[in-house]
Amino acid sequence: MAGRLFDAMGGLFAFAGPTRGYHPATAAEIEAAAWAQTGAALRGAMQQAQRGIATTR
Repeated sequence: MAGRLFDAMGGLFAFAGPTRGYHPATAAEIEAAAWAQTGAALRGAMQQAQRGIATTR
Protein backbone atom coordinates (compact mmCIF):
# COMPACT_ATOMS: atom_id res chain seq x y z
CA MET A 1 0.00 0.00 0.00
CA ALA A 2 2.79 2.42 0.85
CA GLY A 3 4.31 1.73 -2.55
CA ARG A 4 1.10 2.78 -4.28
CA LEU A 5 0.96 5.95 -2.23
CA PHE A 6 4.52 6.86 -3.19
CA ASP A 7 3.76 6.06 -6.83
CA ALA A 8 0.73 8.35 -6.70
CA MET A 9 2.73 11.13 -5.07
CA GLY A 10 5.48 10.69 -7.65
CA GLY A 11 2.88 11.02 -10.37
CA LEU A 12 1.60 14.19 -8.76
CA PHE A 13 5.07 15.69 -8.65
CA ALA A 14 5.76 14.58 -12.22
CA PHE A 15 2.55 16.30 -13.31
CA ALA A 16 3.77 19.57 -11.81
CA GLY A 17 6.81 19.42 -14.04
CA PRO A 18 10.23 20.86 -13.49
CA THR A 19 10.56 24.29 -11.98
CA ARG A 20 12.73 26.96 -13.47
CA GLY A 21 15.32 28.62 -11.30
CA TYR A 22 15.46 32.39 -11.22
CA HIS A 23 18.51 34.58 -11.10
CA PRO A 24 18.89 35.88 -7.50
CA ALA A 25 18.39 39.50 -8.58
CA THR A 26 15.27 38.52 -10.47
CA ALA A 27 13.99 36.50 -7.52
CA ALA A 28 14.58 39.47 -5.21
CA GLU A 29 12.72 41.74 -7.61
CA ILE A 30 9.82 39.29 -7.82
CA GLU A 31 9.66 39.01 -4.03
CA ALA A 32 9.81 42.79 -3.56
CA ALA A 33 7.04 43.33 -6.10
CA ALA A 34 4.89 40.64 -4.46
CA TRP A 35 5.31 42.24 -1.03
CA ALA A 36 4.52 45.68 -2.46
CA GLN A 37 1.33 44.37 -4.07
CA THR A 38 0.37 42.55 -0.88
CA GLY A 39 0.89 45.71 1.16
CA ALA A 40 -1.16 47.78 -1.27
CA ALA A 41 -3.99 45.23 -1.18
CA LEU A 42 -3.97 45.17 2.64
CA ARG A 43 -3.96 48.96 2.86
CA GLY A 44 -6.85 49.15 0.41
CA ALA A 45 -8.84 46.58 2.36
CA MET A 46 -8.20 48.39 5.65
CA GLN A 47 -9.28 51.72 4.15
CA GLN A 48 -12.44 50.12 2.77
CA ALA A 49 -13.19 48.60 6.17
CA GLN A 50 -12.65 51.96 7.88
CA ARG A 51 -15.06 53.63 5.44
CA GLY A 52 -17.61 50.90 6.14
CA ILE A 53 -17.23 51.34 9.90
CA ALA A 54 -17.53 55.12 9.59
CA THR A 55 -20.79 54.88 7.64
CA THR A 56 -22.43 52.51 10.15
CA ARG A 57 -21.88 54.75 13.16
